[in-house]
Amino acid sequence: MFGSLSKSTILLTVFAFLVLPVLPGQAEAEAQNDTRFRVLIPDMQPRDDDSSRRWGENVANIMRSQIDALGSYVVIDRDEVRELLRDFDVREEDLDCITARQLATQLNAQLVMCGTYQDQGDYYDFDAEFIAVESGDEMVIEPHQVERRRGDTDEAGDYIFSRFQEISEAQTYSAYCAQDYQSQNWEEALRTCNQAYELNPESVSVLFVRAQTYRQLERFEESLADYQAVLEQESTHESALENAGWVATQIGDTDLALQYYQQYLDLNPENTTIRLRVAYDLAQAGDNEGALILAEEGLEYDPDNVDIWEQMGGYAFRAAQDRRQQIEAADGEDATLPAGVREMYETAIEAFNHVLDARGEETSVNYLANTIRAYLQLDEVEQAIEQAQRSLAARPDNPQLNALLAQALYEAEQLEDAIEAMLAVMELDEDYSNLYTRLGQWNLEAGNVADAMTYFQESVERGERTNDQVARQIFAVAYNGYVQQDQYAEGIALFEEAKAFDPGPEVRGELDFWHGFALFRQAEQIQEPQTPESAEQALPVFQRARELFEAGADYAERMPQVNLNQFLGAADQYIEIQEAILRRGRR
Repeated sequence: MFGSLSKSTILLTVFAFLVLPVLPGQAEAEAQNDTRFRVLIPDMQPRDDDSSRRWGENVANIMRSQIDALGSYVVIDRDEVRELLRDFDVREEDLDCITARQLATQLNAQLVMCGTYQDQGDYYDFDAEFIAVESGDEMVIEPHQVERRRGDTDEAGDYIFSRFQEISEAQTYSAYCAQDYQSQNWEEALRTCNQAYELNPESVSVLFVRAQTYRQLERFEESLADYQAVLEQESTHESALENAGWVATQIGDTDLALQYYQQYLDLNPENTTIRLRVAYDLAQAGDNEGALILAEEGLEYDPDNVDIWEQMGGYAFRAAQDRRQQIEAADGEDATLPAGVREMYETAIEAFNHVLDARGEETSVNYLANTIRAYLQLDEVEQAIEQAQRSLAARPDNPQLNALLAQALYEAEQLEDAIEAMLAVMELDEDYSNLYTRLGQWNLEAGNVADAMTYFQESVERGERTNDQVARQIFAVAYNGYVQQDQYAEGIALFEEAKAFDPGPEVRGELDFWHGFALFRQAEQIQEPQTPESAEQALPVFQRARELFEAGADYAERMPQVNLNQFLGAADQYIEIQEAILRRGRR
């Protein structure tokens, strides 16, 4: 029907001045309700010296009359134009499109119409365009021909005017579309945008506003399609690139989102504010690695920007955590971290330390904490301890940082120091998460059994752990730390402590069985001399072990690797042997 806008910003054209501009970047020039917009219409210009100038003057006169009669526009009087031309020493016949655009601002014109023509013998070939002065938007009327005869200027003028009316109608609906959008009347905006689209499906401004409307309605697939239609016409449309990236994140296509965002940033590589917002959008959509890439690229243009380092550290840490969790889910918690994941943790450490250097005690505790956690994930416990101490120099009274120092000391097997650090946490916040559970566990591993039981009891009372959970923790230390090391007396004592927490029947059965196992092994050691004295000591231990095997029968039946009858048979055999030794000793 007619040409598309030459500038595909989100501007509406001057034909939409019937309503206020409604989108960021739209032309500022606007009119009150009763204002007639000033239009400059110079004579159409011949393309060669053989074409009559009068023909172009007559067509322009017809256009002046028709447009002036519309009521919404007032054509600037030729005398006013000629007076200004004299001031600038310009002849009226030299008033081509370029000069007219320059002159329009002096005449307070909002719209310029200009055109060219050529006498082809049997017909006139002509074209025209309307130019919005402030925005520079051009509405091009396609070239047309009229047969050379009486009334040909009227025919040419009517053609241009009819195209102008079509453009006006399309742009009026564009204005309604934009106005409804600004009013947040999304359904009505969609209706008027669709009408504007039907009149001019190539209108970049209409496509963009409709894309924005679909976005507000959360119809993201349709929104993306319209943004893509805009970009097909103007691949460097910055707002469309940015918004297409965001919408792509909403439908889960992070690769496409990153592609659009990268194109946007290729146009504005030094725009740190947008770069970080784009990275944030990606991270919110779950693509922390994509966000990390964008943030890292920003350092090329602004290497000292603390905000970039800050966000980069967060994205690197979360990306590493995401990958680690995926690996552990597939291969178990003991899986080796691949080089790529280790590099992301190292990037997080470097970035957070940049922030700490720059902001000192104002550094977010989360960043300080995640730096320590990153070292712990890398199994670099000594560095984690140093980092925790450095962080505490900036935030000495923060319980979280003290707790992480305690954790690092624990993983470095410095149990007493770890306990001391955790007691410092208690002084700062006695309700700190899992405080008493950890103090119980660490004291237990350090051999401070009485203290451990006190802290475990407190953890149950505070709701940190259930009785079953505490009993299992004690059981784990009893079995792994003592029974498997042939330290049966210590292990048996801890089994008794675990049972004192009155666990449920399932946990109790497990404890009974392994308590019996520990007693059985202890009794085996006691009976080795095979004397009446050793038999007298070992017999009640074997008998008690057998009782506990039976008490743990339900647990044994649930465990395919445990043959309860074998354990009972072995206990019975040892009991018979001890009894036989004792009978012989009495003779």
